[in-house]
Amino acid sequence: MYCAEKSGKFLPKDPAARPAFWQALMSAASDMSGTFTALFLAGRAKEPHAPTLEMFKSVWKNYMKVWDDKLGKRRYCASEELTIADFALYGVYARAKSAQPALCEGFPNLARWAGELATRSAIQRAMKF
Repeated sequence: MYCAEKSGKFLPKDPAARPAFWQALMSAASDMSGTFTALFLAGRAKEPHAPTLEMFKSVWKNYMKVWDDKLGKRRYCASEELTIADFALYGVYARAKSAQPALCEGFPNLARWAGELATRSAIQRAMKF
């Protein structure tokens, strides 16, 4: 947020667009990231608990469906404008796709969106970091 505010980039210019932006950012940063982290850690447990894994997979798939539906109606997470909400969601999506690709299958709008973001040179540099 600091860098986006300081640079004036990747934040909605229109104050009326800010609520949708905040909702998208918080969903990506807390719902999606937290769920994937819990799923990843539960799967790495010494003795994974199958019901817990299935519960987190179900929650993940529900979030993915919501995002897929949203991205079927607009180009980016919060609007037609690229924001840091997209970067937050892309980070967790890319991490999930790399670690457990099956979690990201069957969501064509998310795949389209992620494919577009993956072509950005700054994202390519960040993913090598």
